[in-house]
Amino acid sequence: MKKSVIIILILLVGVSCNSDKSINDFYSEKAIILDQYYNDSNKINYKNKLKELSIKLPKFKHKSYLALSRVYSENDSIIYFLNKSITSGFYNSFQIEDYFENKIDTIILKELIIKADTVRKRHFEKMKYPQIAQELYKMYVEDQKVRENYIENVKPKYSRDSKEYKLALRQILKTDSINSIKLDSILGILNAWPKISDFDEQVSSFAFYFFQHSDISFQKKYFSQIDKYAKDNELIRKNYAYMKDRFLINNDKKQLFGTQFEYNDDKTYTNYPIDNYLLLDSLRFSHGLISMKSHMKSINKNGNRKFIFLLLE
Repeated sequence: MKKSVIIILILLVGVSCNSDKSINDFYSEKAIILDQYYNDSNKINYKNKLKELSIKLPKFKHKSYLALSRVYSENDSIIYFLNKSITSGFYNSFQIEDYFENKIDTIILKELIIKADTVRKRHFEKMKYPQIAQELYKMYVEDQKVRENYIENVKPKYSRDSKEYKLALRQILKTDSINSIKLDSILGILNAWPKISDFDEQVSSFAFYFFQHSDISFQKKYFSQIDKYAKDNELIRKNYAYMKDRFLINNDKKQLFGTQFEYNDDKTYTNYPIDNYLLLDSLRFSHGLISMKSHMKSINKNGNRKFIFLLLE
């Protein structure tokens, strides 16, 4: 047991001391900072460390600014850091509206959304495949809209037997099916999974959502590509962790990162079986995820379901 603990500590030190400041290092360092925040409940310290991270990794400062805009409660601070995030390259206007609706003035929010749309249009024009980038963004928006409608407007109000509930689920399945067909066509043109080097990390992330919401046959068709590009640092590690676990669970295997849960009728979450419980947190940190303990805290504190962690064979 002592030997296993030492191995875990070495791995964690390795993650935090990595000198290669790539996009994946940003997510790993941010995960460690966020994990400290959940355990220390020191918001000031968390904000300061996020600011330090934006200086240390300027290429990804838009992500730090976005994180800061979400942890401040003061209206002026939210607007300031959100504006900084957009100016630094964050262009997902749908996410901006989703995150900050009812948190800041409606007129200011609309102005920021227009600004993000302008940044996105200009940024896409410089890409190798601008039309594909725009199509992937449109697909992402549709994917999120139907799920947002289900989560916010249908699930809390209607029973599973109601026509409203069934209609919302049909809309989700229809959108997933259309997006899988579109992505299959796009992948045929690219002859590759959407890579960070061909697009950017935001566009690459859109394809992540479609994979998660696709059927097993689609996942089997493309997972070897995803595995390859993850090893080449062409995908965000955090996204890869979710994709890998989803693929493993869908093929009746144990997950590696503990990202996949089962939603129970008694309003609890329980994890699917995990391959190695001793190395779980070191694997999570190395892929930009907070520790399982902190993840449980965040769910139990913010959600209306309780997360129960199970040691399953």
